[in-house]
Amino acid sequence: MAIQEFHYTSAESGLRGSPGFQFVKAPADADPSVLRQVESLVAYEPPRSAPARPTAEDLERMPVSLSYSRLPDGSAVLCNTTYTGLDYSGRSGNFYAHALYLSEGPQALGMQAVEAWRSPSWQHSADEPPRAGPALQPGPVMTTARAQAFCADRHARLACFLSDVLRGFDPGDGKQVIVVEDEADDVAMWLYVACASLPAALAERLTFTTYTRRPYLSPHAVIGISPDADFSFSYAEIAHHYRVHHLDPDRSSPADPLEWAEIAAEVWRACRIDLFSSAYGWLPDPGVVDSGYVDELTGVLATAAAAHGLWLPARGVVSAVTWATSRTGQDAERFWGGLMETAVRRHEDIPLALLGAMCQAASRAGETGTGSLVAVLVSRLVAAVTEEEPDGGTTRWLLARLRAEPELARVVAARTRSGLDRVLSGPLPVARVLWLARLAEALGLEDTLLSTGERILGPALLHGPETDAVAEYLAEHADRHLRDRVLDYLNEVATHEPEVLLAALPGSSPVALWLATADLTGRSVLIVTLDLVRARAEGTAGDNVTAFQRVMTALRSEPNVLPAGAVIDLAIKVVWNGTPVSVREAAELVHLVRVPETVRESGLWALCLALLANSGALDRDVTGLAQSLRQIAARDRSSREEPLVVLIAVTGRLNGVTTLADLCEAVSLLGRQPPIPQKLRVAAEETLLGWYLDPLRLREWSQRLADELGCLARYGGRRLIGEYVRHARERLSREVRKSAELLACCFALWWPETDGGADDWSEARQVLLADVLAPAVKKLGEERLVTAGDRIHRQRREMYPEWRHWLDQQRTRGRRLGLPWLIYKKSP
Repeated sequence: MAIQEFHYTSAESGLRGSPGFQFVKAPADADPSVLRQVESLVAYEPPRSAPARPTAEDLERMPVSLSYSRLPDGSAVLCNTTYTGLDYSGRSGNFYAHALYLSEGPQALGMQAVEAWRSPSWQHSADEPPRAGPALQPGPVMTTARAQAFCADRHARLACFLSDVLRGFDPGDGKQVIVVEDEADDVAMWLYVACASLPAALAERLTFTTYTRRPYLSPHAVIGISPDADFSFSYAEIAHHYRVHHLDPDRSSPADPLEWAEIAAEVWRACRIDLFSSAYGWLPDPGVVDSGYVDELTGVLATAAAAHGLWLPARGVVSAVTWATSRTGQDAERFWGGLMETAVRRHEDIPLALLGAMCQAASRAGETGTGSLVAVLVSRLVAAVTEEEPDGGTTRWLLARLRAEPELARVVAARTRSGLDRVLSGPLPVARVLWLARLAEALGLEDTLLSTGERILGPALLHGPETDAVAEYLAEHADRHLRDRVLDYLNEVATHEPEVLLAALPGSSPVALWLATADLTGRSVLIVTLDLVRARAEGTAGDNVTAFQRVMTALRSEPNVLPAGAVIDLAIKVVWNGTPVSVREAAELVHLVRVPETVRESGLWALCLALLANSGALDRDVTGLAQSLRQIAARDRSSREEPLVVLIAVTGRLNGVTTLADLCEAVSLLGRQPPIPQKLRVAAEETLLGWYLDPLRLREWSQRLADELGCLARYGGRRLIGEYVRHARERLSREVRKSAELLACCFALWWPETDGGADDWSEARQVLLADVLAPAVKKLGEERLVTAGDRIHRQRREMYPEWRHWLDQQRTRGRRLGLPWLIYKKSP
């Protein structure tokens, strides 16, 4: 038989044939081993507080022990044990156990074992007649309404209890659960709640007893005890050996609720016990309850609860969406409608990637009404784009869906516009802006992108790792108005920073390819710049100056593009693109521009001055540039001449046509020591003094020489005059000892006091006479001295007496060492 009944108590006579505890009723064909197993499970001891001779009222209050045990062979024993007080001999401690042996397991009961609590089928003494009807009827106490009221009263403890019950199935880490209650009825209700919360296959495996005095000896998974049971409640037992649930929280094990248990507690709170069977209906017996099965249990219960609108903790919502998203077919389709509503309502609790996966899974399942979920997904993606990169798979699916369903796109656009405007107004990585741009295009919100043209896409097109991606987007997807914004930005860059644009325009770059086909109407500078780039790539641009003319012609043909000076500056930037302009090129540019006001307005004037200042040598190109600038300055009467330009222009080309005024100005500049680079000033001095002391010029004595020397005497200053004396010693001392003509010309220049000459020149001329000319008197001899005198007599007759007088002094006195000579002797 599937069910066999056994009755066990202390009797004067029974199946054993002698007085004592024994079976008083049992099947005649019962296996002795079954008898032994059942007998080992039916012991009962009353609570310590029980009276020795209890009254009938006392016996009614004694805890009933309903125990359910599983045997190794798969069979089970369900036993109801009550305390009867005195036995046949008047001795206390007697009990009556009515046990059912389920040879084929608990399925024979047709109900959960705990539902037999207070069943009218149980016998409580051998004298009671057998109950009529089925072998075992459910008790009247275990009802859904009572269980829900019980859970409401003990909601704070419910999740922890259910967690410990489920963990108890783990063969490696499961611990026995001790439930401490004053009434066994409450223990039975805990068990009823546990069995109702678990899948049927697990509930059938849950062994328990509603009461025992000695829990250390109990083999059951859940053990009910009274507060005075033989249990020490030590820290080690509470924290490590058992999971204890006491009326006093301080004597309970530390709370460690599973997510599944928290969700189950919410199901009980919502009075939706039907969701357990709805969720678990298809789950098979897991065999081993491991973490994978617990996750499965959690996911399916969370999905059922969320689909029916129950409030769940945040991680419960995540578990529901995760489970449903990872399932296909009938496993999850029954939950999709309600789950999507919950996801829309609780979307902030769902990670963005998971929300995207849910949308795709719902779409694959053919669910209708996903529009609200898609709208939430888009809003979340837009809001999160400032913090994280959108998931590629989700975004591709989303864009395809929006493009395929224009009506959905309109609905989503209405909800998304404000968020999109807000995000696009701030700083964003370029890749995310491109994604938002494609989203805006799919939603028909291209106008929200316009501000990104000059702020983000334009700069990204010129430099950065996303250049190619931006160019591809602009070429293939971008709205016309957005393209215009980017092109306007590029035109501004070409106007003010053309070198930045040129750096981004290698001939085969995506930027160049897009610009080659873009509508550039009205963007003159950009057109000219691109034209030059193409010409150079084709080898038709010519040299830099030719290219400059080409750019200038093109820019000037556009009315009111830029002021004339700005056009020149722009042309220089475009053509030279950061490479140095040579002195010769600068001179050609000045020649090409010609208009003084335009040269000075532009940066060309400053560029030329910088080239002159850095030249360091008075070569032909440098001098030519200075003379061109001087000619420009001469035509511009409103400005004064630059000392640097004048000095280089005059000293760089000293010749017979150099005006005395120019020479005097150059002398004056060197005498005043203006802020001119040292190397250039030294070169100018060397050139000027070389001109003054050229022996060939001195031999061809003329009034012009005297006039030039007068400039030096009047404007040269002590330092320049001193340099003249030093150079005269070095260059003329040896020459004058060989040439009577040179001696005569130098005497004619140096002897007279110069009109307007400074004291510095007076001293210097005496040094020159004493140090340069006097030594030559002794070297030349009388014949050549006579020749020198004849030269002076012919050219400066009025000076001949002074010559004779000075010559006589040199013959008689020799060279005198006067104070002026001492001063200039050591001059540099």
